[in-house]
Amino acid sequence: MSTEIRWSPEALKALGRLDLIAKEVLDGIRLGLHRSMRRGFSAEFFDYRAYEPSDDAAKIDWRLYARTGKFYLKRFEAETSLECTILLDVSSSMRWRWENTVSKQEYGAILAASLGVLLTGQRDLVGLHTFGMKPNRHLPAKSSRAHIEAFFSILAAPGEPAESAGELLELARSTDAIRTHKGILILISDLEIPEEDLRESLSLLRAGGDELIVFHLLDRAEIELPFSNATHLRDSETGALIRFDPAFRKRQKEIAAAFRNKAESVCLEYGALAIPVDTALSPVEAILEMSRRRKGML
Repeated sequence: MSTEIRWSPEALKALGRLDLIAKEVLDGIRLGLHRSMRRGFSAEFFDYRAYEPSDDAAKIDWRLYARTGKFYLKRFEAETSLECTILLDVSSSMRWRWENTVSKQEYGAILAASLGVLLTGQRDLVGLHTFGMKPNRHLPAKSSRAHIEAFFSILAAPGEPAESAGELLELARSTDAIRTHKGILILISDLEIPEEDLRESLSLLRAGGDELIVFHLLDRAEIELPFSNATHLRDSETGALIRFDPAFRKRQKEIAAAFRNKAESVCLEYGALAIPVDTALSPVEAILEMSRRRKGML
């Protein structure tokens, strides 16, 4: 099986269980990276600490010794506990899909599960908060086998979608209640909210000093209409036939591109890293792209 097919959203979904899906995604990540994901998340240089007699002398920073005459060791974030909280949108708009494709919510669950396993495998702390449903569900950041099993359980059965479109803003206003230390917030959403709400949400999420990564999900059918020779469309609610204007295909593609560009621009404005993703892209590639782009910002 080619890697393109092996790690396609549909092939991953066919595995059924999120733990198996996450393991398969991580296999793809390992093959796709020239350096470990540890460097993608936590092994950036953090600070120095004074040398102690019990330390390995081979780790002394000799260049710094030459300048200061004192012994110091470099500390990396891998030596600290990174706290990451994943914020997953499970609202009604995330549940839409074209025919038998993977929905945005299912795609988001695959991303969240894979990132959760990746982080806990590095002994980092990972939390989960779902929003846009009744009730919202929360797991505080931890790193244990029992914790990741609870993580999968929430992702597999997120609950009933809520009616409110302002769930992200409500969540952003209570960020301090869902994470204990400054770290990384990973937002997975289609961002189907008014621009002013998005701006306020991102501003609040960044206010605590957390690094913010935004996976902006769009269904492929939202970007490129899948019906090529249609003359009429049937309304899914009323059953009525509606004449299809072929020029609408071009307009829809332009609308989707403008929406994505605006979201990325707003993210950049507030210091968030935006990763545009459509549901036809392999989750492996989505995570690798996050790693590449994050490295470029650090």
